[in-house]
Amino acid sequence: MELYVKPEFRRRGIATALMEHCFGYLKSKGAINVRVDVLMHNTKALNLYVKLGFNNWVEILKKEL
Repeated sequence: MELYVKPEFRRRGIATALMEHCFGYLKSKGAINVRVDVLMHNTKALNLYVKLGFNNWVEILKKEL
């Protein structure tokens, strides 16, 4: 699943509301944790996930050949 909010609708709490709804749904289904993947340069998404309580768990490195 991917989360994307069109630029003209950002800064209105939409992404936060969607994520919180997903947390409730997943918890109701017995999930005990949630993992998100985000690109390092996507600072807005990183800030959102930190605000929602996510913390760094794994780091994946990539090299172009």
